[in-house]
Amino acid sequence: MNAKELKEALTYKNKNAFDTITDEELDRSFALAESYKLFLDCAKTEREAVKYGVAMAERKGYVEYEIGDSLEVGGKYYLNSRGKELLLIRM
Repeated sequence: MNAKELKEALTYKNKNAFDTITDEELDRSFALAESYKLFLDCAKTEREAVKYGVAMAERKGYVEYEIGDSLEVGGKYYLNSRGKELLLIRM
Protein backbone atom coordinates (compact mmCIF):
# COMPACT_ATOMS: atom_id res chain seq x y z
CA MET A 1 0.00 0.00 0.00
CA ASN A 2 1.53 3.30 -1.06
CA ALA A 3 1.19 6.62 0.76
CA LYS A 4 -1.72 7.86 -1.37
CA GLU A 5 -3.77 4.68 -0.78
CA LEU A 6 -2.97 4.82 2.94
CA LYS A 7 -4.11 8.44 3.11
CA GLU A 8 -7.38 7.56 1.34
CA ALA A 9 -7.98 4.64 3.72
CA LEU A 10 -7.28 6.63 6.90
CA THR A 11 -8.76 10.01 6.03
CA TYR A 12 -12.32 10.76 7.12
CA LYS A 13 -14.60 11.73 4.26
CA ASN A 14 -17.49 14.10 5.06
CA LYS A 15 -20.84 12.89 3.82
CA ASN A 16 -23.42 15.37 2.64
CA ALA A 17 -26.86 14.78 4.17
CA PHE A 18 -28.47 15.42 0.79
CA ASP A 19 -26.67 12.36 -0.53
CA THR A 20 -27.71 10.06 2.31
CA ILE A 21 -31.43 10.78 2.91
CA THR A 22 -34.44 9.72 0.87
CA ASP A 23 -36.63 12.11 -1.09
CA GLU A 24 -39.42 11.64 1.46
CA GLU A 25 -37.12 12.63 4.34
CA LEU A 26 -35.93 15.61 2.32
CA ASP A 27 -39.52 16.77 1.73
CA ARG A 28 -40.32 16.38 5.43
CA SER A 29 -37.25 18.38 6.44
CA PHE A 30 -38.17 21.22 4.07
CA ALA A 31 -41.76 21.20 5.39
CA LEU A 32 -40.42 21.46 8.94
CA ALA A 33 -38.17 24.36 7.93
CA GLU A 34 -41.11 26.19 6.32
CA SER A 35 -43.27 25.76 9.44
CA TYR A 36 -40.39 27.01 11.60
CA LYS A 37 -39.97 30.07 9.36
CA LEU A 38 -43.71 30.78 9.76
CA PHE A 39 -43.33 30.52 13.54
CA LEU A 40 -40.37 32.93 13.50
CA ASP A 41 -42.37 35.40 11.40
CA CYS A 42 -45.36 35.25 13.77
CA ALA A 43 -43.49 35.15 17.09
CA LYS A 44 -40.88 37.85 17.28
CA THR A 45 -41.37 38.38 21.05
CA GLU A 46 -42.16 36.00 23.91
CA ARG A 47 -45.74 37.30 24.10
CA GLU A 48 -46.30 36.63 20.41
CA ALA A 49 -44.73 33.17 20.81
CA VAL A 50 -47.10 32.36 23.69
CA LYS A 51 -50.10 33.62 21.68
CA TYR A 52 -49.02 31.44 18.74
CA GLY A 53 -48.46 28.48 21.06
CA VAL A 54 -51.89 28.84 22.67
CA ALA A 55 -53.57 28.87 19.26
CA MET A 56 -51.60 25.80 18.20
CA ALA A 57 -52.38 23.99 21.47
CA GLU A 58 -56.10 24.71 21.14
CA ARG A 59 -56.06 23.34 17.58
CA LYS A 60 -54.52 20.15 19.00
CA GLY A 61 -57.26 19.79 21.63
CA TYR A 62 -55.65 21.40 24.68
CA VAL A 63 -57.89 23.35 27.06
CA GLU A 64 -56.89 26.17 29.38
CA TYR A 65 -55.96 25.14 32.91
CA GLU A 66 -56.58 27.42 35.87
CA ILE A 67 -54.77 26.82 39.16
CA GLY A 68 -56.98 24.60 41.30
CA ASP A 69 -58.80 22.89 38.42
CA SER A 70 -58.89 19.13 38.58
CA LEU A 71 -56.81 17.19 36.09
CA GLU A 72 -58.12 14.06 34.43
CA VAL A 73 -56.04 11.16 33.16
CA GLY A 74 -55.64 11.55 29.41
CA GLY A 75 -56.46 15.26 29.56
CA LYS A 76 -54.55 17.90 27.64
CA TYR A 77 -54.15 21.29 29.31
CA TYR A 78 -52.17 24.48 28.89
CA LEU A 79 -51.28 27.15 31.41
CA ASN A 80 -50.64 30.66 30.13
CA SER A 81 -48.59 32.60 32.69
CA ARG A 82 -49.23 36.33 32.15
CA GLY A 83 -48.73 35.93 28.42
CA LYS A 84 -45.00 35.35 28.90
CA GLU A 85 -44.77 31.61 29.52
CA LEU A 86 -46.70 28.63 28.23
CA LEU A 87 -46.85 25.28 29.97
CA LEU A 88 -48.38 22.29 28.17
CA ILE A 89 -49.61 19.38 30.31
CA ARG A 90 -50.65 15.98 29.05
CA MET A 91 -51.76 13.62 31.80
